[in-house]
Amino acid sequence: MTIAPGVPRDHRWIGAAAARVARAVGERGLAGSRLGVRREPDSRFAALVLGCVRAGATVTVLDPESPVAPEFLGVSAVLSPADFLDGTPDAADPAAPFDAPAWTGERITADDRVCVLSGHSGQIVSAIACAVASGATLRPDSPPVTDLPAVAEWLAVHAISVVFTTPPVLRALAAGDRLPGTVRQAIVENTGGLLVHDVEALRRAAPACALTAAYRTGRDGRPLAVHDVPPDWDTEDAPLWLPAGIFRRGADVRLLTAAGKPASFGEIGALVVDGVPCGDQLRRWPDGSLEFAGPDRDADETAAAVRELPDVRDATTAERFGEDGEPVLVAYAAGPGPDADPAALRRMLATRLAQPLMPARLVLVPELPLTAAGAYDLDALPDPDPGEDRVAPRTPLEEQLTVMLCELLKTEQIGVFDSFFELGGFSLLATQLATRIRESFGVEPSLLDIFGAPTVDGLAQLIVRRQLELSGSAELEALLAEIERTES
Repeated sequence: MTIAPGVPRDHRWIGAAAARVARAVGERGLAGSRLGVRREPDSRFAALVLGCVRAGATVTVLDPESPVAPEFLGVSAVLSPADFLDGTPDAADPAAPFDAPAWTGERITADDRVCVLSGHSGQIVSAIACAVASGATLRPDSPPVTDLPAVAEWLAVHAISVVFTTPPVLRALAAGDRLPGTVRQAIVENTGGLLVHDVEALRRAAPACALTAAYRTGRDGRPLAVHDVPPDWDTEDAPLWLPAGIFRRGADVRLLTAAGKPASFGEIGALVVDGVPCGDQLRRWPDGSLEFAGPDRDADETAAAVRELPDVRDATTAERFGEDGEPVLVAYAAGPGPDADPAALRRMLATRLAQPLMPARLVLVPELPLTAAGAYDLDALPDPDPGEDRVAPRTPLEEQLTVMLCELLKTEQIGVFDSFFELGGFSLLATQLATRIRESFGVEPSLLDIFGAPTVDGLAQLIVRRQLELSGSAELEALLAEIERTES
């Protein structure tokens, strides 16, 4: 095993160096505490991390470029490699048996070259421990993930074969044709954000690359659960989210309802592992698998549908303030060229998503910016232009409804997919809207109907169906068919 760049170091050197660090941490009274470790691209950093873990400390890896001061991270002390390893440890130190907390087994071999494209402390510890334990070569000097072209070139130059990373970085590399053929194993942190779409994208970009999902990797480098995606896994009818996987041996895994009782098969429950709530809602199936679920996953479904639109490489969602000052869901799509029509893409999206999952706005961007930790940089995304993706009325019925809503909301423009309530509508105005619809079209929707279909598009379909129920005329059937054609 070697760690590059710098002077190559083998596992015996790492073991001795980690032992020296562990002893020093204990002597300073820091064993078992939470320690900040400054990230540096050399072997001493790897030894410092493993030594802290060996001493029972919880490691928070600090990015030198991070704007967050260490005192705000809740660490007891901030350590640098030079604090402990200013000299060369004795590689033959008998007190240094090597026991890195590795879990990857045969997923990593001595022939591999390993890197971590993430700022997640648990992933960094995991990559170091697993690379060292398997005898692989570790490269801790990768460029920041905020510079993806440089990352792609670096991966190819150094023939990296195993990558520890996050879903956003994996998507950006796979969709942007930036993943070299040398990469044969991707180990991806999964807290419910890894989707079946990501498996399909990786297979297109690197057919020989295996995918392992690591659920909630702790700061000791060990994930709570692991799921290896089978190479012949059929994604056609698969759930949207990859499962949490097989939990580590001996873990006390429970799914509890809001009442604190065990959840039944198919019932959504809060995940608790070894008595500690994980903050995720999952559903257990009879085969023992755990599937991510719950209303907090709605934004994932929206982003997944946007990724399926033509020429879209990646997509995410973020909350932004609407015209009424209330938060609304905005979808951002990377890939379509400058001539792409956001309104046309939004019309297509409406045929793939239920109304409650439709974003208030769809914004096209050249790339989705990433943070140094490998997450989407939502703060760097632009605010939406209110009229950029607005879809104009497509039928006389939609034109009448648009005029009606504009008058009630005292605004000049409304798109057929704009929500009545996100534009400032409230219950009293909804009651007035129901009355106007009855006077104009002979059907009176309830407030519940309007809450369920708060757009011109939804209301038009509701009106036509109610009229069809009343008369069943061929003319209305033709009108319904016309509306459905406009959605396709």
